[in-house]
Amino acid sequence: MVIPFNPNDRAKSTATLQVEMVRRASDGEIIEVRNWIATQTEKQIHSLRLKIRRENSENFSCFYCGHDVLLRKHKRGGHYFAHKEKTAAEKADCIYQQNRMISSEERDRIRYHGQREGMRHIKTKELTVRVLRSDPRFSEPEIEKRWTSFSDGWRKPDVASKWNAQQIVFEVQVSNTYPQVVAERTDFYRKQGALLIWIYDRLKEKDWRTLHADNFCSNGQHLFLVDEECVILSET
Repeated sequence: MVIPFNPNDRAKSTATLQVEMVRRASDGEIIEVRNWIATQTEKQIHSLRLKIRRENSENFSCFYCGHDVLLRKHKRGGHYFAHKEKTAAEKADCIYQQNRMISSEERDRIRYHGQREGMRHIKTKELTVRVLRSDPRFSEPEIEKRWTSFSDGWRKPDVASKWNAQQIVFEVQVSNTYPQVVAERTDFYRKQGALLIWIYDRLKEKDWRTLHADNFCSNGQHLFLVDEECVILSET
């Protein structure tokens, strides 16, 4: 019997992608979907689909709006990422919505920003871990450890630690995001008895982003910034 499927065949993407750039939660890497799919085999793609849907052992989110995405396959062949909840993407006014046209200039801008953000995100996470390790009041930091809630699903904070008996999670934010995403993450960790602290790697002297202003006002007029200078002062 001839099986009309070869798991070793190189995977292909659909001609049109719903979500062109995604973030992988396990390492924070920003992925250009079309190029990435071309590096995978059919076996790798289909195995990953099961992990995302059943085991929750791997998670991807839309680079633009931050909401979860799923791997799907078109009936005519070709793989693509799509928002798990279309209504969430619509509320966030995500640029990667179905039937929304994106100019080449805008697409290039998003791609360039994603490449830079990936490196900034990883570096800032590493610096945050170093700061926590330099303070004996904090427990050993846990990096990208999954938190599970029976009613609210799961999240993977960039870094988690304990200060005395208080659980604290740290999320690195190097670009603007939507208030709804911030609120959802804050509520999730609050229900788990943890405090959520947003970490920035830089701060403009003027023209703050909305996220900066929101955090500043809701955190007793404090913002948390981690850079090389901060780490040096912490470790000396």
